[in-house]
Amino acid sequence: MNTTSEKIKNVVEKIKLILKNNPNVLPETVQVSLDEISSYSSDIKIFLYVNETEYIKFLNVKEKIYCDILELVERENIDLAYPTQTVYVKNASEGGEQKGEDS
Repeated sequence: MNTTSEKIKNVVEKIKLILKNNPNVLPETVQVSLDEISSYSSDIKIFLYVNETEYIKFLNVKEKIYCDILELVERENIDLAYPTQTVYVKNASEGGEQKGEDS
């Protein structure tokens, strides 16, 4: 984890502001908090209700919210954690192993 606790607190508060200022979000339902700390990430939980019931419009609201949050994360210079996997492949002709990484 390369993100400091101060950056996490800051981004949590800014996400709350983004959501509460969005006209499609019911501000009294907004909950944003640090939810979990693991070996590779600090997870932020976001909960809210929107006032849109038509599905296509709902998808547009959701996309706008996600894009606003991603823009904030970029501005704050925070890297998102993505799952990675290491695969070991046994070389049948030589009986040895080859290591490959997937990110």
